[in-house]
Amino acid sequence: MNTKILIAGICTVLMITGCGESETLKRETTATARGNDNSHDQGAASVLAEAEMIYAKAKEKQHSWTITAKMIDATKKALAEGDENAAMIAAKRALFTAEASLTQAQSQEVAWQARVPQ
Repeated sequence: MNTKILIAGICTVLMITGCGESETLKRETTATARGNDNSHDQGAASVLAEAEMIYAKAKEKQHSWTITAKMIDATKKALAEGDENAAMIAAKRALFTAEASLTQAQSQEVAWQARVPQ
């Protein structure tokens, strides 16, 4: 089998499966919305602003995740409806995925070179 095709297939599978939302994140953001998070006393709007800033950085590197944009939109919708709990959950998820996409972009700036057959 052609090595390049095999490597491309493996990378595609890893990207698709690696972009899912973890159960840990779901539990953490639900706990945060209920007021059980002691790490930050930020409102959903400030978490959203941070997520949008990091998402923009990932976009500049052409490595933003579409799920983050959907979560940003969900946060804005919840804020417009006055649902602070739903807004906080969506904002925390948006922030998490924005940070993960930026981290992935930064690691891939160098890592791709190791996957290119010499």
